[in-house]
Amino acid sequence: MAPSLIHGYSKNLSKFPDCTSKELIREGYIIAPRSHSLIRLSEYKLTGADTPFCLVVTEVGCGTDGWYEEYGLERSMDGQSEQEIIEELLSSGMENEENDCVIARFTYQPYHFQAHSGPQQGMQIKGAFVDSLLEQKSLARTVYGFLLNWYDHIVCDNKQTVYGAKIWARGMLAVGRVQIYDATLPGFVDILTEGGIGHGKVMPRDGLTLSQAQLSDWGNNELNVESCTQIVNIISAQDRRYSTGMTTWDKQAEKPKWVVVR
Repeated sequence: MAPSLIHGYSKNLSKFPDCTSKELIREGYIIAPRSHSLIRLSEYKLTGADTPFCLVVTEVGCGTDGWYEEYGLERSMDGQSEQEIIEELLSSGMENEENDCVIARFTYQPYHFQAHSGPQQGMQIKGAFVDSLLEQKSLARTVYGFLLNWYDHIVCDNKQTVYGAKIWARGMLAVGRVQIYDATLPGFVDILTEGGIGHGKVMPRDGLTLSQAQLSDWGNNELNVESCTQIVNIISAQDRRYSTGMTTWDKQAEKPKWVVVR
């Protein structure tokens, strides 16, 4: 159940996962890092699928090209909070659904672990697709940070591409404290720092199945020479440095919306 680095995923999230039915259960919004576009995050509960939850990330279409980005950047420079900017954009009447564009999908499932305070449950990322143009713009780590609004803990995938591992080895450290968890103990064994290594020198990833060429993008980050199949990284809501985005709809407040897949 660990971050062993792999060359690529067999799961294809460039399209919605195969399932019997899907229920929209929550929606929220963020302002995209760097581009300042308005992003909708829609969480679906799936039946008949390999993984029970899917998050669809959509760049919200605008009636005037570039208006959301310009307005969001101006308001940010004026000192408005992300939540205030989102509220203004949503009430602007500028949305054009025909220009909506899905830019990422993430699937996840419950993960149970043992903390000092007792048994805990988080959500473990099991698959990720991010538009290639946005991979280097911190979108994934921003989405993971947003999910801490909905879940107490977010857990890394048990198999990671080099790109996915770098999100945790570097990017997630900007979101908050990332702990290294050993499921065989079970318990936390270290706190992640830059370079893919813990403060106590625990190395939570191996690249045993990859060639040197495939590991070239891993750079100077550390790798264990032994299997790390018992280790995962966990970030908790209580350890984040800041809040991201805002929730605008939750199924607990309204009648759930069901969509039957045909």
